[in-house]
Amino acid sequence: MSASTYTISPAVHERNIPLEELCVQNEGKRITVGIAIVTAVTKAPSSPTGSLQKPKLLLLQRAANEDAYPNMYELPGGNWEKNDETILHTVAREAFEETGLVVTSICTEFDGFEYTTARRGPAKQLNFLVEVHSDDSNAGGEPPEPTLNAEEHQAYAWVEEGDDLEKFPMSDSMRTVVQNALTQATAIYS
Repeated sequence: MSASTYTISPAVHERNIPLEELCVQNEGKRITVGIAIVTAVTKAPSSPTGSLQKPKLLLLQRAANEDAYPNMYELPGGNWEKNDETILHTVAREAFEETGLVVTSICTEFDGFEYTTARRGPAKQLNFLVEVHSDDSNAGGEPPEPTLNAEEHQAYAWVEEGDDLEKFPMSDSMRTVVQNALTQATAIYS
């Protein structure tokens, strides 16, 4: 993974604990993360105020050959690994692995959920809203372009509050997570 230095908001400081401790707190459940990557880019240089646009949220479309939810849209995310010191390290690593984007700030945690799979049993997904590095070439109002792993994802879309999410096939639970992420992002950047 690319060297990543990110800030941790006080809102997520309680998650900055050793993974072993987090696993003990959630005994019997596999811990996963959902990552709401947001960007609030400035308006075009012709904008007199240089004010921020509505925050945009990154959605990824799963590859057609995926066993679970092929062709469906989702937030990036995944499982912790042994070399992750904290779940926040998992967030930064997974964001980079799935998008090539470098997390600069872990802003907040929002509604997670629990689920069970036949193969891996009970799990708890923690959802985090993050900002990513955007170079100066994106200052014209466009969010950064992710680099996708074709084995996992085939397309992406940046959405904002008010967009018709029905255009993006996703599970009902993911649609709820995406809407919650957009609500959180709008609250932060308003």
